[in-house]
Amino acid sequence: MAERILITGGAQRLGLALARAMAAEGHRVAIHTRRTEPPSDLDLVVLRGDLDDPSVPAQIVDEARARLGGLSVLVNNAARFEPDRIDTFDAASFDAHMATNLRAPLLAIQAFAASLGTGEKGLAVNIVDQKVRHPGAGYLSYTLSKIALEGAVRALAADLAPRLRVTAIAPGIVYESAGMKPGRLETIGARLPLRRAARPEEVAAALTYLIETPSVTGETLFVDSGESLRARSVILGAS
Repeated sequence: MAERILITGGAQRLGLALARAMAAEGHRVAIHTRRTEPPSDLDLVVLRGDLDDPSVPAQIVDEARARLGGLSVLVNNAARFEPDRIDTFDAASFDAHMATNLRAPLLAIQAFAASLGTGEKGLAVNIVDQKVRHPGAGYLSYTLSKIALEGAVRALAADLAPRLRVTAIAPGIVYESAGMKPGRLETIGARLPLRRAARPEEVAAALTYLIETPSVTGETLFVDSGESLRARSVILGAS
């Protein structure tokens, strides 16, 4: 059955890969973007707004529902990802990460749950990070925000059942980061337990599994080739 899906941060990288995969499976898809223009070759509903504004998450949920003719799946993918450590930590960076990565998804889930009519059921999927299981140094505020978001899955799943299932997907390294040397992704992938980096289509397959398995809630699927099982110092090695 075709679902009506909203993906935040859906104009680039993993969000775009998820949008492409869901559209290819025949679902109706709306994506949220703040500034990035999505490719013109996709038949998607495009919604714009700054999720750091507390009014925007509910606004885009309502807009997606109106333009898609309903809403059955919410994918909280948009994220702030900036480096900091305890020696560079400051309140502004912490608050910005929490606003984007935690508060906005919670407000979107709140609006989504409230929008479900009698007999309607939905699925909320939070895109977190394998760091929730094995945190490493370098992205302190980001990691803390994702740990809290993954914890919200368990906190909300029982409360919102049976109308709304709440789940998460925790990808490992999928794309090259800014400033990464050419070939570095493959080198890191070779050090993982499964000897390969995770791929965007595999994260999309995890999303499809959650959509198609109505008995799953309160769970986090790790799509990380075992990255979360090893110390970051072992995986990253020398730069």
